Amino acid sequence: MGKRLRFVAALSAAALYCGCQATDQVKGIVRKTGMRTSTTPDPIAFNQVPERNRAESIAAAEALRLARERNKLAEMRVELTKVEADLAKEESVAAASRLDERTALFRKSKFEAIDKTGLGDKEENIAAIGKLASRATKHESDALRSESKATILKRRAEQRRAEVDAQAKKVASLEGP
Repeated sequence: MGKRLRFVAALSAAALYCGCQATDQVKGIVRKTGMRTSTTPDPIAFNQVPERNRAESIAAAEALRLARERNKLAEMRVELTKVEADLAKEESVAAASRLDERTALFRKSKFEAIDKTGLGDKEENIAAIGKLASRATKHESDALRSESKATILKRRAEQRRAEVDAQAKKVASLEGP
């Protein structure tokens, strides 16, 4: 009897699980296809409503459209802010790389001046000059990489800003005077 009971319990659990999965799939299909739910008005019945009784629905539709456009504008502004934040970050990285490059070049020029006057150990001076020249080149390449990313982000920001301005005008025209 114990094996039968376990088998029946397992079978019941499997049937219940499959039933729940099937119900979820049907709900998903209903949502995707736009089938009517208990809170969705019947379009056939609504089409039979006389024009004089539709004024409130028309006003609600316009309010819904305005709300959707405002939401779109808000999302566009968030995207613009993200692009501008990325731009500021890349500009900061580029400026820091340029600062490091200039610092390395400044130190290199000091070692070159020391070497020209015959001061210090000649080998140490040459080694330091080589290291600093290499470091300056590395920082320059980092700066160029960040500056190119910043240029791309500036262009994206300008495009997003133009899109936001157009959407803001669209919202303002829907709001009316």
